[in-house]
Amino acid sequence: MADISVAFWNKETGNVWAESSDGWTKVEVAAGVASPLAAYDALGAAGFVRRGDWLIVPGISHLRQVTVARQENL
Repeated sequence: MADISVAFWNKETGNVWAESSDGWTKVEVAAGVASPLAAYDALGAAGFVRRGDWLIVPGISHLRQVTVARQENL
């Protein structure tokens, strides 16, 4: 399985997911997340550790991304 390395949060839909750097592997994390802190909590509950803060995805202002690692890969 590919290493999951980045997570996304869609501010409009509330969906949170994580995916591999090549974009081929995707893990649904949560839906209906309304705040940045709740999105961090959802990632933690799904077994991910963040490696920074949410950044705006260039050209897609409603998407945020953060570098992550699975807790078992630490």
